[in-house]
Amino acid sequence: MKFKPDPGEPWFYYGIYYYSQGMYQRGGRHSEEARKNVEEVLARIQNADGSWVGMHQRDSEGAVGMVYSTSLSILALAVKHHYLPIYQR
Repeated sequence: MKFKPDPGEPWFYYGIYYYSQGMYQRGGRHSEEARKNVEEVLARIQNADGSWVGMHQRDSEGAVGMVYSTSLSILALAVKHHYLPIYQR
């Protein structure tokens, strides 16, 4: 909880997915604060067409494309809805 998700960091989308999932499993205030952090940061960097794009072009997520970044963003946002068995307690 000490470090909030930062889109300027390499592998941001990979990290935010596991941050969201891990804090959800932790529960309580950790889950609520993490959900809020994820929603705020992803809303701030979302493209007008609803997609997300990796920030680092050279050596990380920018090279793998929009589908990867958008998929991990949706998965991170979906944790609270318990759609996938991995999100269930």
